[in-house]
Formats: sequence, structure tokens, C-alpha cells
Amino acid sequence: LWKQNVFYDTGTVQAGKLEIPWMDMKGFCLNGSFYCLMFLFEIEEDMVLGNFHCGFPQYDIWKPVMLKLLTTIKV
Repeated sequence: LWKQNVFYDTGTVQAGKLEIPWMDMKGFCLNGSFYCLMFLFEIEEDMVLGNFHCGFPQYDIWKPVMLKLLTTIKV
């Protein structure tokens, strides 16, 4: 991990009976910064690690959208 990364929050959302843990962070690239929301859930015997990225200035728009989207996952 880059020492410049800033980790903001962790939590869980409920998608039916499925609990989905998530975490978010701000990362840096060559000429700017980006927002990343990572999540993890299990399907049968497999683990799914997902992530969403956008430009950091848009994170306040996309974070609630992504957390709502996670609640719609059906296994």
C-alpha cells in the first residue's frame, strides 16, 4: 500500500440475508487522486472481491449510489 493512501470508513450493508462488508479510501495517481470503494461477499464456496473507482471530486455523489447498489445483490 502507498503510505499516501487515506482510508476513510468501513461498514456493512445488507442484501437480503447477505451481509456485505465494505471499506473506502482515497488513492493517488500520476496527476490526481481517485476514490475507491471495495467490498467482499461470498457466493456458495467462492469469495467475490469487488471495487469501484471514480475521480475523487465525485466521491460524494458515487459513494451513496454504490452502497445502495450493493443492497440489490442477489445470490
